[in-house]
Amino acid sequence: MKWIVGVDLRETATGALQFSQWLARNAARPVRHTFVPVHVLEESYLLQVLRYTQEAEVEAKALTDARHQLERAELSEAAEPVKITILKLD
Repeated sequence: MKWIVGVDLRETATGALQFSQWLARNAARPVRHTFVPVHVLEESYLLQVLRYTQEAEVEAKALTDARHQLERAELSEAAEPVKITILKLD
């Protein structure tokens, strides 16, 4: 079964990853869960940080930080590559 998991980069927001970790460890055999980790960069955040850095750098840092969160949750092997997306408000 495939799950989409939101990866919040704040240290105190690990609930989705903790649930994913529990699910991966406690799945009944032969069920194998895979995870699609997604981190959303909100437009309001980008408007603030793009004054000081380029978008590619912001995305690269978010990708690195999201991968680190997956490693800490021991989900790297069960996860697909992290997807970074930008949420633009109209």
